[in-house]
Amino acid sequence: VGAARLESFAIGWAYESMVPCLAAKGRQGMLAAVSEGGVANKAVFAVDRELLQMERLRAELPGLMDQLPAGWDIMLFGIEWGTGSEEVVLFQVPAGGRPQNSKVAGFVANFANAPHMSELRLVLQACIKEEGFDPAGLFDAAGRLSLWFGAEKYAGSIQEARIWRSMPTVCRVFQQFANHQPPMETDRQELNGNLMKGWNHGKLRFELALEHSGGIMYRAWNDDNSTNCEMKSNGTAVEWMKV
Repeated sequence: VGAARLESFAIGWAYESMVPCLAAKGRQGMLAAVSEGGVANKAVFAVDRELLQMERLRAELPGLMDQLPAGWDIMLFGIEWGTGSEEVVLFQVPAGGRPQNSKVAGFVANFANAPHMSELRLVLQACIKEEGFDPAGLFDAAGRLSLWFGAEKYAGSIQEARIWRSMPTVCRVFQQFANHQPPMETDRQELNGNLMKGWNHGKLRFELALEHSGGIMYRAWNDDNSTNCEMKSNGTAVEWMKV
């Protein structure tokens, strides 16, 4: 919704999945899609561009949908951190049972035959704000709606999870543009906010900083402390790199 990268991703995702893709742009577009007279089939809505980084969740989403029992209204999907485990799970959200450390990246609405269709559409309309999608109303309606959550779980903090998720991106950039494999193996890591330092055999191997916009700054060193490689992206494109 609203982000060009998310829009482009959704089109590609729909093409790979061989399903139609509806562009619901802005608040009015989303309201029209979820209101009566809008979408009338089971539909997946992507509402946060962080979904682009949730590769495990996207890969398992079809299987999660197959697990939904008869009589479900809506399934949220996103991430949950500080759980002590690394897995993708599906669970029903009870009344008052919003996961404490979680973020919603999208939802699957059962507009084909939800048992509480009218309330589902009204609650979804209330979740669509000028600044984006706020799932609070759906969690408040748990118990009245059959609400489910498909979560990609992380053992540690959200900052740590985001940094680890960005590492495959760094590898792809160096491999595709320079045919180079950046050092990533570590036996010790240090996390300070959005900055991770990785050591191997007592030597600093890399620093990786993740910006709020999705940009990445990466720098790596050889065993003799000379620079191995470095790069910077802005969340959309690579600004510069050096090998």
